[in-house]
Amino acid sequence: MNRTRLVVTTVAPALVFAFLTLVLLLSSGSHAWAEESNPKGEDVVKLTSYEPNLLGWTYDQSGHGYMDFLLSVKFAVLPRWIEKHASKNSRVYFSFSGRFGQYFDRQSSPVIGKRFNPELFYRNVLRPKAEGNNARADDEYGAVDVGYGHESNGQRIDSLASYQQAQATLERPEYADDYISRGWDYVRLAVRSRYYPGLGTGDRMRAYFSFRRFLAGGVFQGAPEEYNSWENSPEGKPREQVDGLRVLLKYVRDSGDSERFLSASKLTLGYTTGYREIFRYNTVRLEAGVKILQLPVIIWTSRGYNSDLIRYYKYTTASGIAIEIGSF
Repeated sequence: MNRTRLVVTTVAPALVFAFLTLVLLLSSGSHAWAEESNPKGEDVVKLTSYEPNLLGWTYDQSGHGYMDFLLSVKFAVLPRWIEKHASKNSRVYFSFSGRFGQYFDRQSSPVIGKRFNPELFYRNVLRPKAEGNNARADDEYGAVDVGYGHESNGQRIDSLASYQQAQATLERPEYADDYISRGWDYVRLAVRSRYYPGLGTGDRMRAYFSFRRFLAGGVFQGAPEEYNSWENSPEGKPREQVDGLRVLLKYVRDSGDSERFLSASKLTLGYTTGYREIFRYNTVRLEAGVKILQLPVIIWTSRGYNSDLIRYYKYTTASGIAIEIGSF
């Protein structure tokens, strides 16, 4: 494992809660802050949510629960230059998503890094020709993304010797599994549909499709770190058999009245499969959420693979509850 990954793993427990607070503040208020501090409209870094930010509790069939949080932001790279020299409908973004789990039933309640995912991607927003550049906000229309990213868990065990050493020194031998190193580089193509009217006023639907190709030799990762033969699992398999193709459907009902006790609700259905032996190894995730006094809360259940990067190849049932920012 390289030195950069070791540093990230070491500092994550100390910084994660401060980073969570920073994300919540910036994702909700960064646009207004940028406008006030930059009246002339020069390029500034504006952090916004990328994936929905989550803070909740997850329980899986292993019988253990943990605090589960996902921090995800993006910012546009030189947006005014790209708008001027390329297209007003184009942006280049850098994003980062990080997932962590805190285990209160273990000694010292450790925070364990589960996913570190930087990505650089190009987005082209699709607008109706009749409206052209006078169209409304981007969220009312579809988009196409093309990107290159790296996904890993920032852990350190990459050999049988280090695995056996961890089994001998940790509180329980099975905890060594949480420190097996995983990592992939990938290229990504994603399509996001425009919003479609729902069943009633304020209702809307949207569809997402994405394809990720995991690379045999990447710029950052090199050869992927995935299932190792010394793990001795009958379920062991490459990542491309259980992941790579994803479809997500989202239905949102918004009353338009932020003062209501339940002002909005949503239902999301996601499906994932691998592009190698397609449709053989499948994952389904169902989410239901409501805004309670403007606090977005979801409950979810998942059956299939990719419960985390360590156990991506194991068939698992999991469920949880979380506060979710950036999805309604």
